[in-house]
Amino acid sequence: MATLPERPDIDWLRRQARDLQRGVRAGDPAALRRSSVPVADNAFRLGDAQRVIAREHGFASWPRLQSHVRAIAGRTWIPSPPPQDQSPAHRFVRAVCETWTGTAPDLDIARAVLATHPEIADDVAAATVLGDVGRVCEHCRSERPDAPCGPFGWSPLMYAAYSRWPVSEADALGVVEELLRAGADPDDGRHFTGHASPFTVLTGLFGGGEHDESPHPCRDVLARRLLRAGAEPTDAQVLYDRMFSDDDHHLRLLFGFGLGSGDGGPWRRRLPDLVPRPDVLLRQQVTWAVLHGMRNRVTLLAEHGVDVVAPLPDGPGPVRADGTAITLAIRSGHPEIAADLRARGAGEPQVDDVDILLGAILAGDGQAARTADQSVLVEARRRHPGFTAWAANRGVAAVVAAVTAGFDVDGLGRSDAPIDQPWQTALHTAVERDDVELVAWLLEHGADTTVRDARFGATPLAWAGHLGRPRCADVLRAAEAVDR
Repeated sequence: MATLPERPDIDWLRRQARDLQRGVRAGDPAALRRSSVPVADNAFRLGDAQRVIAREHGFASWPRLQSHVRAIAGRTWIPSPPPQDQSPAHRFVRAVCETWTGTAPDLDIARAVLATHPEIADDVAAATVLGDVGRVCEHCRSERPDAPCGPFGWSPLMYAAYSRWPVSEADALGVVEELLRAGADPDDGRHFTGHASPFTVLTGLFGGGEHDESPHPCRDVLARRLLRAGAEPTDAQVLYDRMFSDDDHHLRLLFGFGLGSGDGGPWRRRLPDLVPRPDVLLRQQVTWAVLHGMRNRVTLLAEHGVDVVAPLPDGPGPVRADGTAITLAIRSGHPEIAADLRARGAGEPQVDDVDILLGAILAGDGQAARTADQSVLVEARRRHPGFTAWAANRGVAAVVAAVTAGFDVDGLGRSDAPIDQPWQTALHTAVERDDVELVAWLLEHGADTTVRDARFGATPLAWAGHLGRPRCADVLRAAEAVDR
């Protein structure tokens, strides 16, 4: 699959191509390596440089890259602070919408605005949010149902989906019915900050994501209506946002409308090189579910025809995988999932002694860590220097086993997947999980409270403040006071 940077800009890419062309003509070693040109070449054209740039991003040609960037640019939404002269209607709508920025809707502000400015219902975005079917119907008689409106420039249907204002199912459904009857697109969406995966109407209804945005209060009835109207059930952003929770309700609902089948809908047709096929999206869900021990989800996916035996898809997705689901299950310390996969015909996993040891540690098997061959321990620590940070995602028993095996208690790794990127320490992960018991254990066993993570440059105590983990913060402050 191709990839693009956040907020892709065709002019910036053109400048990159011009710089590359000049570099090749001047004989710059880095430019020559990028272009696979042995020596300085004055005949190296701008089109040649553009082709290199396109292929670096996974596109077959510069025109194909351009078409994808323009498709995204035409539907990008970038959050911005409200203007000082914002109208009461816009202030109300901003206050009630989930925007995937980590700032939750503030219904108290919205109620105060509505109480002092009841006339805001004349604004179509506000009327949509309030469930005012009559005003929405009147709007659709004079305006296109998809015309941009409100504080974000969205269509009314987008506001209906992203709002968290409490309305009755009858009123919420009445507004959606009226918009659909007038020709609103059930697959409408925006590219959040230029992200390739579209945030659709369905995305807004289901909520979730890295900040755990709330679902719409009438999620199911509205989702079913949109799906009956033709909304694409294999919604990449819905699948991503809901994968963090072990609640499989969204999958059951979407499977009822063809999740995983078809060609991927209009968004994949617009962006065929960036939006994965439906089958690939679901197999990426297998990867995440196996890694995180979501046994019921693996079973549900398999029961709906998702291939859980073949090698997992590589490339962009929730995490990169290597090998088959059963191999991943053993490496991740989930023997019960491995047993389920064997029962479904999976071959024996391709694992070595290091993989088996790491899986045992993640399963909290301290005995395996104590009795492992020394050469295996050395190789495990060499391969995965930040392993304790990943083990912390599994709780105290896994961290005890990891430290027993000699892994660095302050090693930098990832918490969401066993990938050797130096993101954070086990102490950061414990705070992230709000695991006070693990924070205390790590401090008792020498964890350094002053280590800063590699992404945000913050200490575990700073994480506790930012993430709202007061109990963890108290334990960390007490430890720092003793150290002083």
